[in-house]
Amino acid sequence: MRIVLLFCCSTLLVACGGGGSDTGSSNSVPPIIVDSTAPSAPVQTVIDNEDGTIQVWGSAEAGSRVDITFPDGKSQVLTASQNGNYGPINSDTPQPNGMVSATATDSAGNRSGITITNYTDSMAPLRPIPNITVNANKTISVSGRAEAQSVITVIYEDGSTATNITLADGTFSPITSAEAQFSGDIVVTATDAAENVSSEAKLAYEIPAENALWELAQDEQAKDIVRFLTQATFGPTERDIQNLVARGANYEAWINAQIAIQPSSLLTKYEQRLQDAGFPVVSRENLDFSYPKQLAASDMLWDLFAYGDDQLRQRVAFALSQIFVVSETSDTLFNNARGIVAYHDLLANNALGSYRELIEAVTLNPIMGEYLSMIRNEKANNEENIRPDENYARELMQLFSIGLVMLNQDGSIQVDENGQPIPTYNQDTIKAFARVFTGWTYKNATSWDFDGWLFGDTINPMIAFESFHDTDEKILLNGEIVPAGQSASQNLKSALDNLFKHSNVPPFMSKQLIQRLVTSNPSPEYVSRISAVFRDNGNGVRGDLGAVVKAILLDTEARTGQRDRPSTFGKLKEPILKFTALIRAFDVTGLHPINAEGLQRQTLRFFYPAVASGQRPYAAPSVFNFFRPDHSPAGPIRDSDLVAPELQILNESFITNATNYGSAPIFNSYDFLLNDCQPRLNFLDGFGCPYPDFSDELALTNDISQLLSRLSLLMLAGDMSDITKDALSILAQQQTEPRFVVAEVVHLIYLSPEFAVQR
Repeated sequence: MRIVLLFCCSTLLVACGGGGSDTGSSNSVPPIIVDSTAPSAPVQTVIDNEDGTIQVWGSAEAGSRVDITFPDGKSQVLTASQNGNYGPINSDTPQPNGMVSATATDSAGNRSGITITNYTDSMAPLRPIPNITVNANKTISVSGRAEAQSVITVIYEDGSTATNITLADGTFSPITSAEAQFSGDIVVTATDAAENVSSEAKLAYEIPAENALWELAQDEQAKDIVRFLTQATFGPTERDIQNLVARGANYEAWINAQIAIQPSSLLTKYEQRLQDAGFPVVSRENLDFSYPKQLAASDMLWDLFAYGDDQLRQRVAFALSQIFVVSETSDTLFNNARGIVAYHDLLANNALGSYRELIEAVTLNPIMGEYLSMIRNEKANNEENIRPDENYARELMQLFSIGLVMLNQDGSIQVDENGQPIPTYNQDTIKAFARVFTGWTYKNATSWDFDGWLFGDTINPMIAFESFHDTDEKILLNGEIVPAGQSASQNLKSALDNLFKHSNVPPFMSKQLIQRLVTSNPSPEYVSRISAVFRDNGNGVRGDLGAVVKAILLDTEARTGQRDRPSTFGKLKEPILKFTALIRAFDVTGLHPINAEGLQRQTLRFFYPAVASGQRPYAAPSVFNFFRPDHSPAGPIRDSDLVAPELQILNESFITNATNYGSAPIFNSYDFLLNDCQPRLNFLDGFGCPYPDFSDELALTNDISQLLSRLSLLMLAGDMSDITKDALSILAQQQTEPRFVVAEVVHLIYLSPEFAVQR
């Protein structure tokens, strides 16, 4: 803005050049224009760029100079156009959180006020582009490109980490591991100044092993490594065996590295799969989508179990899924595969964390709420003849925490003076807990009678409607009183704390986890040792599941039980674990359409075989799982006062079906079906086209003893009997085609009693 000043000549004689009275004189002074008003402060817009820099544009006085100062203190200058616009301009380097300021200066040198925009860097850096160099000493060096001035973190195969900072051009110099590494993967992330973390870049590499597997078949350490991996994963792989051999069987370091791995997020991948398949992600309205959604969820669970990096976490999550059971075979859950997938993520996220946090997450999960009818469970209403539903309260105590009878810390049953087991609770206790679990419903519910089956949020924790919650006094376990007047959340936390500190929880949970991971009949001493870790992880923390699992796997009985207690140690492999062991041992892959239009991906599919074999993920016939932990079949096992839980689903029908519909497609497709698999693929087919990689085995068919030694270690922990070796050798000699030799030998090992038992 300009102000015009008119100076009168009669008062400013010097400026007017004289004092004549002739008003028509040519000496009159023209007006002098002086610009002394500052421009308005600029208007600016600030956005993120993918590379971490920021972009600024806006408007200011036409022709003015605009000074932009970025959060790192560096400035840039530009000129506003004749229509008042300036920019866009980009910062030279990635920017931290801070202020972006702008001022405008006009041609007269007047400067505007400052416009300040508070910038928050919310954009994660792009995924790094790493390169791997394997050094002569077997260390690994990682270089590459990422966002400029970001912190690069490399996670090596052994779980160790190293960091570096990228230069201004985005490159980072080699980051070398402190210790020798072995075949595996490196994971690289970039973290910017605002602590946004990029997605992971993963690269695989191979380092030749010192010895072939067949050469290690009689090595006692190698044999124990296979047993350890059978207990801690969904099945040994050659890479995992060789890596632990090279590390001197450092199981603790392996466990620590597994605990440190971020849990796989199955839900995100599943939702993307539904989108790819053209299905609505959330809706349950169209029941025609139920079966294909089940297939998709089953595909992804199999793939996660077989090839997930977080093997220990997923193995424990699978064990927990057989304790904290939900099942899509129920009427309430049959059309909610997405909720089932999210429930698995919940178990995986808490599998190596706090048991107390786990039971709260399970309690508030809407899938569990639907399955055991806690959702929309309401307080007593005599006028409408309503009583609190006791289902969840009963199963929470019986199956998820303390069991039916009092236990000693070694898992043995406490008895009264008459020799009868002492119950942990009675009907009054059930009723009290049932009253605790009232007033909860879907997070997105707008009213208590909200139609949750079609529209309920089955992913996020439930919320409380206080008017439907019982606020009266409640007497819980051990006579603990929950006072009247507490909210639904306060009552729930009080009840779960009451359960958590019960003396039964450590032996009850410890024994079941031992059974699921190591052996069906752990000694009382084994249970007692693990119970002690459950009570206190060594740092005063109760219920640390990561510490419990580590103690289970490192316990002397887990490592030497097959030698010290050969008649009672071990467990029958359940069908799912037999399938996954086969998949992982021979890198079984599969091809299958993911939508009706034929879009195809590598997809492991064992829906029908899993049904036929008596077990598939999250499809138990009841809340009591596929089998009970105390199942003792009649005969020698019961006579010896032993249990064999998995034998509850093992019968002639399931054995036959597991062979015909489970393993057979894998071996058949290797030879007979692989070539004509593609034309037969159908979106709703329950099999797909799985096939194994037998390349390492085919290379040994010229020496059957080496082939059998390799398979003995990989599949049987080096304990193939002489009888089995002799029979397989005779069979192999009757075949001329190497592919038939391998397929038939492996198939028979898979069907053998030796493979059926986990030692």
